Amino acid sequence: MAKKFVELVFDCPFILLKGFLRGLIACKGEEVEYFFPKLAGIESETLKESLKEWLGLESHVHLCIEKDFAESLKGAVEKNYDRLTVKVVSEKDIKDAYFTFSFAFFEEKALSEFKKVIEKAVNECEGCKIQFEKGEGFEPMVDDFGGGIAPVVSAKRYFLNGKVQGYLPSVVSLRNLISEQKIGDISKIKLIFEE
Repeated sequence: MAKKFVELVFDCPFILLKGFLRGLIACKGEEVEYFFPKLAGIESETLKESLKEWLGLESHVHLCIEKDFAESLKGAVEKNYDRLTVKVVSEKDIKDAYFTFSFAFFEEKALSEFKKVIEKAVNECEGCKIQFEKGEGFEPMVDDFGGGIAPVVSAKRYFLNGKVQGYLPSVVSLRNLISEQKIGDISKIKLIFEE
């Protein structure tokens, strides 16, 4: 059965929360799956939050963690507030996660092979589905001949766009696998929260 995840937002420095979390997990002797959005490619902050953090006005840390362990973490943070001054600012239940991608190939065969690799990876992951959108077209190419940019013959390109959606750990794993290919554009992971 898939574990439930929550996004917790803490008011504290990142390194403090990371150390506290790892220490708590080690003390409890449990295996806990968690993701710091900045490190896992998860979009978690609004522009307003990013600006406040960049200007040094606030230091919020987002953490996606198993819901069962989140209760232990919140309890430990509350007990140690006097020493750490760490507090939970918000908590949201995560329903799903997704990311989109866009790739361009010069050969249709290469596109088909890459599509098969992605489909196989998605089928091996728990609770994920994928949607594809194929297309083709001509993309003008330019070349720099030293004295300026000169147009070159248009090349036919085959495009593969898609969306992977599902269980958070599986989506993070798939995004890492696809981004290792370094051949296209991949969005950050977006979280879908429970109502």
